[in-house]
Amino acid sequence: MKVLSQELEPDVILLTETWCNDSVSNAALALENYKLETELRKDRCDTANGVGGGLLVYSKDNLQILPSDPTDNNFNQFCSFSIATKSEKLNMILIYRPPSSGQNNLTELCEIVRKADKNTVMIGDFNLPGTDWANECSDLKGRELLETVQEEGFEQLVTFPTHTKGNILDLLLTNCSEKILDIDDVGRLGRSDHCMLKIVIDFNPDTTEKQTPRYNWSRADIENMKSDISEVNWRTELETRTVEEGWRFFRQRLSETVEKNVPRYGGRTKLKNPWMTREILRLIRWKRRKWKEVKNTTSVEELKQYKQL
Repeated sequence: MKVLSQELEPDVILLTETWCNDSVSNAALALENYKLETELRKDRCDTANGVGGGLLVYSKDNLQILPSDPTDNNFNQFCSFSIATKSEKLNMILIYRPPSSGQNNLTELCEIVRKADKNTVMIGDFNLPGTDWANECSDLKGRELLETVQEEGFEQLVTFPTHTKGNILDLLLTNCSEKILDIDDVGRLGRSDHCMLKIVIDFNPDTTEKQTPRYNWSRADIENMKSDISEVNWRTELETRTVEEGWRFFRQRLSETVEKNVPRYGGRTKLKNPWMTREILRLIRWKRRKWKEVKNTTSVEELKQYKQL
């Protein structure tokens, strides 16, 4: 996951079937340049040690994630949040529906769809192989969800198999399909039998509150800063001020000389780590290309080459 986050650099990372439990700390799940949204972490509690479920959400440090889990829905399992933008919020719902769950759980999932706000994207592993979204037909297990999606004006946009058995189990349901620019299969994570989905969404995140200046102190004009500070008659300036007023004056003068004498870094954040070498990137991309070949062939040799990669 660390390698993929550095190579693909997504704004948000959504994981299902994490199999986490109380013995796995948030610190152990940390990813560099991302924050784990701890309020959205969902460990599965109805199985031993969280097996067969679990949700995690990561986001870039400059994104404003607003958890919004409703308390009146018992669907197993989901989490929901909004991303602050410069216009309307983008609402995200991460879903994992256990394949063994019954009709009552599916009904709860349908309620989530019915109560969804506009600009909503629902994504995750729905485990409904008997639903043909392209031809709008389904077996009995998935029929209620298909009908609810149609009634509520949602669309299902994943059009390629997401499981090694050739089924579309991982879905993207949305009522703002015009904002979904691309959906791509970017290979499998480890030994997972599902592919990863890379989704490009057209939205303008509001990052103004998280932006802070980054100064290049290695190129600072320290001598000029010393000169600026020494020119101030501190005794005269501070003797008539209260402690709070004196502190504000000192901070203002210091900020002025920093702005004048310390250059800032460029706006682009460096995400690549020293261990992310050209060779690693080459192998990752080779593996991804091989995965797309393997999906369209029954060749044992092709599958063997992919496993070796």
